[in-house]
Amino acid sequence: MSNPAVILIEFQNEWLSETGRLYGRLEPDYLPSALSNAREVLEYARGQNFHIIHCGMFFLNPDTQGSQELLLRDSA
Repeated sequence: MSNPAVILIEFQNEWLSETGRLYGRLEPDYLPSALSNAREVLEYARGQNFHIIHCGMFFLNPDTQGSQELLLRDSA
């Protein structure tokens, strides 16, 4: 591989922080293992000088399935 990269999609505080509005929407058992696995992947990738790409999820059409839950953050 000439330009290896790790892409993290939607690793944002809305999901991952106890103060995030979407925190708790994941199955309780999934979050600790997901975070632990992500840490391991990132540690390895950084050690190998991989590109690390963080991207959020955005819905341009409010009728898109799942978009209403994400709009909660804007309604407070």
